[in-house]
Amino acid sequence: MENRINKGSYSSMSNQIELNIDGQLIKAEPGTNILQAAIDAGMYIPYLCYYPGMKSFGACRMCVVEVEGGRGLPASCTTPVSDGMVVNTNTDTVKDLRKDVMDLLISEHPHGCLNCHRIDLCGPADTCLRHVSVNDRCVTCPKNERCELKDTVRYLEMDLDTNFKYNYRNLPLKVDEPFWDMDLNLCIVCARCVRVCDEVRGDNVLTLTDRAGKSLIGTSTGNSILESGCEFCGACIDVCPTGALVEKNHKWSKAATTTSTVCSYC
Repeated sequence: MENRINKGSYSSMSNQIELNIDGQLIKAEPGTNILQAAIDAGMYIPYLCYYPGMKSFGACRMCVVEVEGGRGLPASCTTPVSDGMVVNTNTDTVKDLRKDVMDLLISEHPHGCLNCHRIDLCGPADTCLRHVSVNDRCVTCPKNERCELKDTVRYLEMDLDTNFKYNYRNLPLKVDEPFWDMDLNLCIVCARCVRVCDEVRGDNVLTLTDRAGKSLIGTSTGNSILESGCEFCGACIDVCPTGALVEKNHKWSKAATTTSTVCSYC
């Protein structure tokens, strides 16, 4: 039995593909996308719609890279690795495109605190010296300092001096559900919540809806998550990269512990 295991392990290793990311040689399993291969190797490529363990979606375009010999700037989450592939993730062209994508995202997302030098000093009750509206402040968001969008802006070192006009959606908050609060003004339509409900949980409670030509998150059937058959597992909240979905009773709390389990309700 031991010999069989060793042979199987050796066979798996011998089938791995070798590629070059930013000058570093790494190995990956055939069929793996570039982004996951980088994550497995401990390398960072910014992303907002991808989530390990779920299918690639390719919506946010934040994970674009350059592939030598390839066309354009493909999303690394939807591009499979190939043997001998050479990938560059931090060229000036890639950085500029990521910043352009982020400009589009924050043109409809509150971002008044993101380019302020006092971002780490202010609290929700402090008076903003720059007279930023309460709705546009990061410090009043339940996911402040746990927001993947905010982390990505910092990684990109953006000054947020954009030509796009800021358009606050002014959508009403949904606070009538028993389990969560939903603020679609903070949603970036990454569809992680929809996909985890479908792919991982198999419940299909959430779906993408269209309202006045804009894609939003809504229930697939009925007017509430109760009517749609929600099991209140919390997976949608766990994968949300912003403060669009937060747990009602613990929205301001960080996770105390992290547990690995096979139980689908843990």
